[in-house]
Amino acid sequence: MYENNIEYLSEKLWRQWHTELLQSTINRVYSRVPFYQKKMRDKGLSPQDLCSLDDLGRFPFTTREDLSKSYPYDLFALPLRDIVRIHTLRSLQENPVVIGYTSQDIAHRTELTSRFFKNCHV
Repeated sequence: MYENNIEYLSEKLWRQWHTELLQSTINRVYSRVPFYQKKMRDKGLSPQDLCSLDDLGRFPFTTREDLSKSYPYDLFALPLRDIVRIHTLRSLQENPVVIGYTSQDIAHRTELTSRFFKNCHV
């Protein structure tokens, strides 16, 4: 259910793996979500500016207020037809927070939960 090899990566390879995952995510949201394009451009950044995990702090983070203002689906990077589960959370802002999950998101969550319980040693 999970990939054992990830648990045994050296720190250098682990950082490289995570950097590549972040680069993929930032490229995806930059190309598909106007909100993130604007946020990055306002900071003078493009996806190519993420070269290592150390660069992450320069990038804008999404706040709960951003999530509420984008109600309901403005921050989705995929078409609604690809979303298989939606969660809504109450917000102190005007609108609730809407979070959409793809089947791949659910599979990743299952994998992470499995890893957690395997390594929990309770």
